[in-house]
Amino acid sequence: AGLPVISRDLEEVREMKSPALLYSNENQFIEYIKDILKMSKNTSVYKDYAAKNTWENRYKQMKEYLNLERG
Repeated sequence: AGLPVISRDLEEVREMKSPALLYSNENQFIEYIKDILKMSKNTSVYKDYAAKNTWENRYKQMKEYLNLERG
């Protein structure tokens, strides 16, 4: 959909290098919501990230990782 995402600041999300805004407390979450409502509608960043992170691509990454672990 190309919409901005707000996520709890988790190590797993940071490792994904997601364009999501990461919050660590309730006040920051609320500020991010306000910020998103003011943002321009540039959806390409979010659509590009989603296109690179399809289930098919994730499967390929996991398969490569598992093959490396066995070798």
